[in-house]
Amino acid sequence: MKPIRGKDKTILRDFEAECRALIINTKSKLPPHNEKKRDEIKEKMLSNYGFFFETIFPHYCDDGNTKCAPFHIAAAEILSRMPMVLLFLIWFRGAAKSVHSNIGYPIWLMLRGEMKLMLLIGLTETKAIDLLFDTQLELQGNQILTYYFGDQYSYGNWEKGSFLTKSGAKFLAMGIDQDPSGARNGPYRVDYAVVDDCDNRIKARNKGWVKSCVERITRDLKAAGSKKTMRLVVANNYKVKHGLIAKLLEKTKKLSRTVISWVNIIDENGNPTWDRYSHSYIEDLREDEDPFDFESERMNNPIEEGVLFKEEWFLFGDIPILKDLDSIEVNMDLSYTDSGDCKSIAIMGRKNNKRYLIDLFCKQSSLSEAIGWLYEKYEEYGFKDLAKWNIRYEANATQKVFYGDYFWDAEDEFGYAINEKPDLRKKPNKGDRIEKSFDFYEKGNIIINKKIKETTHFKLLKSQYLGFGESGVKDDGPDAVEAALYYLNQGIRKTKNSAKSHKLFRRNKQRSRTYRS
Repeated sequence: MKPIRGKDKTILRDFEAECRALIINTKSKLPPHNEKKRDEIKEKMLSNYGFFFETIFPHYCDDGNTKCAPFHIAAAEILSRMPMVLLFLIWFRGAAKSVHSNIGYPIWLMLRGEMKLMLLIGLTETKAIDLLFDTQLELQGNQILTYYFGDQYSYGNWEKGSFLTKSGAKFLAMGIDQDPSGARNGPYRVDYAVVDDCDNRIKARNKGWVKSCVERITRDLKAAGSKKTMRLVVANNYKVKHGLIAKLLEKTKKLSRTVISWVNIIDENGNPTWDRYSHSYIEDLREDEDPFDFESERMNNPIEEGVLFKEEWFLFGDIPILKDLDSIEVNMDLSYTDSGDCKSIAIMGRKNNKRYLIDLFCKQSSLSEAIGWLYEKYEEYGFKDLAKWNIRYEANATQKVFYGDYFWDAEDEFGYAINEKPDLRKKPNKGDRIEKSFDFYEKGNIIINKKIKETTHFKLLKSQYLGFGESGVKDDGPDAVEAALYYLNQGIRKTKNSAKSHKLFRRNKQRSRTYRS
């Protein structure tokens, strides 16, 4: 293996400094010596991966404050009972994929006598060697590991991509473009391999590169593996739609020895999949990160931007004085559960041929929070003093009763009703309706209040527009905007009718506002 950084004294000094720090850190966590108890704990660790990892690597467990997630332990159990396995760890960014696949799992297997040659494959040789840094660091400096299992490191250097342990296990690093067929440790061939974080958006545009990497893993790496034991771990979140992971899954998912561990940061009920992350922390992530990044990196949902709607179509500007608008429509797209679809409220106005997005609520929240936001905006914009507005919420006859309780609670809290009414119209397919609205954006007929441009609500709305049509992309925000546009346009059609029909429309409108009485 080519020593690409063997002469870099700065990097070696950094390693030595980190090793000294690890020695001090782990030495301070050693228990009082008791040989019998030590042997009991050692035996338990060899049969219990979660206990092993939390005992040996407390510095990777927030100094003992964080437990392994159920999916960390489940993957270890798969590796334990399946000596021949292709294990995909499609885990969200922040799920400790590299820590477990490069450090925890191989060291645990090595101590159990089940691993003689580990091959760590990175996007490039340099990246693979960087990843191997942490593995050698633990084997050389972790005093808890030494206390229970003895000295581990023997000789070799991670910066050369190869080192040995005293038990005779070998660790190698190489790039995904290198041929692994000659990898050996004496009579042993590769029995544990990990392909770590090799997907890449830019490289994925090169179909030839993707095909070559898939063949490297499914053919060359398979040929380099031991015939009786070959645990191959592919650790990567699903962040590139047509990239390496997608093609690997497509080619191997039906094989009998393929196991897929797929974990998003939250489950289908909106709950964190690892208790290291709280609801509030995840909400902060959602607000701080670009929505596309959150979906691809945290939810394994790669989205291609601008399939139908284009970012350059979003025009920002000042909003006319509200009393000068021809009409104002407020439309709410609500959902039953707090962890379901986003709650979306679009406040829109019309002046001549222009439509204005005045304000917006677009968030995965409770119904109470969404309705409370609308009451605040009702007061902020002075809707009480405006005659040309309507507030509608999307509902069928059954949902009308369900949502009604929440509106009544808000009326009790704020002391007045906002005269909301259900949108009971028979509507065509949601996707078709949203798709037709793109004409307004393309022609520049929608102006977005520049004051909401940097809000998390608008950023989420924009991501839903740009990802519209992609699998898994929510569309509640565009749906609320479409409904508001529909009624703004109905207002234009109504003004073209005769005075008689216009008066009839106004009378019907007044009746609809008092439907509760």
